[in-house]
Amino acid sequence: MAETITGSASCYSSATPGRAIVQIRGNHIVTDDPAQPAYYGGPGEAAGSLELFLGGITSCAVLML
Repeated sequence: MAETITGSASCYSSATPGRAIVQIRGNHIVTDDPAQPAYYGGPGEAAGSLELFLGGITSCAVLML
């Protein structure tokens, strides 16, 4: 019988507009809204949510190989 893989993460706003902190177990990852286009209003210095999502998908694929 196969084991079920589970995971969890939480996220909270930081004091910087357009920036959030993701917490996964004991790890903290900073994520930003993009700086451009201007209507996002984020600092754009850290990885964005799209980049973090793509990183998760690609790391899953690499680890499965």
